[in-house]
Amino acid sequence: MSKLKLDLIRLLTRREYSESELRQKMLAKQYPLEAIDDEISSLKSQGLQSDQRFVDSMCAHYARSGKGPNYVMMQLQSKGIDKRLAQQSISQFDWQEALFVAKRKLTSVDGIKLKQRLYARGFTQSEINQGMNQEIEDEC
Repeated sequence: MSKLKLDLIRLLTRREYSESELRQKMLAKQYPLEAIDDEISSLKSQGLQSDQRFVDSMCAHYARSGKGPNYVMMQLQSKGIDKRLAQQSISQFDWQEALFVAKRKLTSVDGIKLKQRLYARGFTQSEINQGMNQEIEDEC
């Protein structure tokens, strides 16, 4: 097994990486681009690397920390993920739990300041309003 493949597998055993991230890391180690692309293609065909799995794990990770879909979209784009793939996965993810986590972290804030902070965490106005309306319904 080549050193390049070993380096790629070593990375992937720790966590999911996007194809773009792996390419950048291996280029930084001075491996030739063609060899990198060949090895990444091989890993993808074996199911060891998947941008879809990477996107799903990023959505789950950021949702657990109270970040919203807009924040996640920016992070995914910075990791070299195709915009359509990111949008598709984000739209299928349930962000209500993430909104609940964010509101729990911001217990000392309420009203307009809470909405501003949730917006800054990457939630859309409609998600914030829906979460606020649900909270009012739960109190009744």
